[in-house]
This record gives sequence, structure tokens and C-alpha cells, in this order.
Amino acid sequence: MDPISIKLDDDNYSAWKAEALGKIKESSLEKFITMKDFGGQPPMLSEEYKSWIEQDQVLYTWLLDSLHPKLLHRIERCECALEFWKVIEVYFLNVS
Repeated sequence: MDPISIKLDDDNYSAWKAEALGKIKESSLEKFITMKDFGGQPPMLSEEYKSWIEQDQVLYTWLLDSLHPKLLHRIERCECALEFWKVIEVYFLNVS
């Protein structure tokens, strides 16, 4: 995925989210940030699971790259794109 023009910081969540969602949807990865079926995660013992993990980690890394370094501590316990998305969403709902 191509990087977005905005690094998320305390002052630009709405703009960051709009651009990030556009790129995520453009790449058909939105299922990874929805609560439906825990981001579309297949059962761990299925054939699809390895592919799901790889795609999820591509999105997770992309999201990580779009974050200002001062916010990195917010997502240090997140392991997947869905957790990352929800932690950031909750943080900015509480801040505003």
C-alpha cells in the first residue's frame, strides 16, 4: 500500500481517518478493521488463516507507518489491524 500524506497526531484525526479509510477501501482491506467476525479472521487451523495473518500484518504495518512517533505508545499492545484501529478510535473519541 502506498503511504498516506498525513501522519496521525493529536490534531488531525478526522483528516487522517478519511485518507486512511480511502486507502484501506481502495486496497479491499476494510474487513480487517471491522468488528464483524473479528476482522474477518478465519479459524486458526484453517488454510485461509496464514493468508489472513499476512494481509492483516501488511495493513497493521501500513497503519503503524502512518502514526506520529509520539502516539506509538498507544498501540504497543496491539497485535492486529483491528486492535490498532479500535485503540486509536477510542483514544480520539475520548480526547475530543
